[in-house]
Amino acid sequence: MKIAVLSDIHGNLPALESTLSEIYKENINQIIFLGDLITDFAQYTNEVLRIVRSTSLNVIRGNREGYLIHQSNNPNDDTWDKYKQFSTNKNTFEHLSKDDISYISALPQQLTFAFDNNFYVRAVHGSPFSEFDTIYSDNIELINRSLNEIEENILLCGHTHRPFIHSVGEKTLINVGSVGLNFDREQCAHYTVIQYENGDVKINMKKAKYDYDAFKRSCDLNDPWVRLCLKSMEDGVNYNMRFLEEAKKCCGTWPIPNEIYNNLFHDWCGRGIV
Repeated sequence: MKIAVLSDIHGNLPALESTLSEIYKENINQIIFLGDLITDFAQYTNEVLRIVRSTSLNVIRGNREGYLIHQSNNPNDDTWDKYKQFSTNKNTFEHLSKDDISYISALPQQLTFAFDNNFYVRAVHGSPFSEFDTIYSDNIELINRSLNEIEENILLCGHTHRPFIHSVGEKTLINVGSVGLNFDREQCAHYTVIQYENGDVKINMKKAKYDYDAFKRSCDLNDPWVRLCLKSMEDGVNYNMRFLEEAKKCCGTWPIPNEIYNNLFHDWCGRGIV
């Protein structure tokens, strides 16, 4: 029995296609998606959803799907119209059909899979407690709490875009990294393959190459958020969160006023950060 686990596509179609191409070369029994399927690279929204839906029934939602569901349930909320920091969420939402919204809304937050009667896997986006939790390799307290929370043998997660494996006793946490927005400076997609046979478990953390330069040319380089995403992939730094944190310090409010947002981005460009 072999399963492939993908997370955090963020609308990056070329990365998803390359990853699936590699997966199909192996004898994979199941494919699991850990959420954050779309947003950030909105131009590929429909195609990414189509591929995910036709590829697997084992799909959970991430925090990005949660944002889209909230917007759908609150049509009079004009926050995304007013504030540029939400540009890619807004663009993604505008691509969604009613059927897409229904699909996203029906996605579970967690799933459990059985390899046999003795070996189980829990799939989450952030942690067993919240899709917004960030489990990094040095966050031992949250790792331990998360593993203590589950009965399963393996906990699969994503959200941080930084892959790692950590075992405590007979339980293992695997952060599978990101397919479409990975912070490794190699501009490649990360995914994980787990093989289980006669009680023996093999975990292979893998990478799939894709044409990053062509992908970058397809992106809206006039959108500051998209530019920050691309620079994060190139430098291995989460510039998006760093940018929002600095902007919030400048104004002390949330969401970020557009004037502050624009001025800070121009400042970052002037300093050569972006």
